[in-house]
Amino acid sequence: MFEITEATLFYPDLPAALEGLRIVHVSDVHCFWLGRRERRLLEFLADSSADMLLCTGDVCYDFTLGNPIFRRRNLFENRPGGLGWRGYFSRPRVERGIDFYVKARDAFDGPMWAIQGNHDPDEFIAGVREAGIEVLENEARQVEIENKGRLNLLGLYCLTRFDADIPRALAGIEDGLFTIGLAHYPEMFEALAAGSVDLVLAGHTHGGQLCLPGGRPLITHSLIKGKYCRGLHKFGESYFYTNRGLGKSLIPLRTFCPAEVVELTLRRGDCGENILKTIKS
Repeated sequence: MFEITEATLFYPDLPAALEGLRIVHVSDVHCFWLGRRERRLLEFLADSSADMLLCTGDVCYDFTLGNPIFRRRNLFENRPGGLGWRGYFSRPRVERGIDFYVKARDAFDGPMWAIQGNHDPDEFIAGVREAGIEVLENEARQVEIENKGRLNLLGLYCLTRFDADIPRALAGIEDGLFTIGLAHYPEMFEALAAGSVDLVLAGHTHGGQLCLPGGRPLITHSLIKGKYCRGLHKFGESYFYTNRGLGKSLIPLRTFCPAEVVELTLRRGDCGENILKTIKS
């Protein structure tokens, strides 16, 4: 169904209050319906004792044959779907995406935050907010985690790469607090790390989805190709994790790239001690 990747990240200057903070990271669900995969994820969330649930976009899915980046906003807002001069476009299944997020929020015993992905239209985000789920949009908030203290939580608006406003989001960071950033696109990692974001979570690439033996991706849908395509990376004093995601796009198939849910634990200590472990689900 999917793999659960457990990663323990060590920071020499981690605030004492955040010692042992546990984060569940979910990305790219592409929810067509509430199938076995989605139900298994909800069971995992219900059993989890993590402190926070962070989602980095693409709960919905649309199929586009054309230019999915430059024209995406016009497609979402002005067309009912179907074949036209711009190409073929299928409307995202907004209600199913909202229903999944609500079920995830209700299953997880802790706070949940999300950002928008390139398959998530504004109407989906509006529905998610109406359901009481926190969505970050080019902003940083100071949040209180029960029994763990305060931290900065930053999220970018990522319907397209052109919508993300990194300087605006960084301006909301409170000095002295540990900062977690959410960005749908992995190519934004280095800019956020340069802005002193300690941990950045992203998705979008599906880890390649169709990979050669050993996990080498054939397509990444990223402007930086295979760089930061999947897994854990470090830049300066910041860490970055690209989630392989749960869903699929274009082709309903994964090869040498299983779906993934990530659970991160923060510890104070030497940066060279990071531990990753994969559990089959």
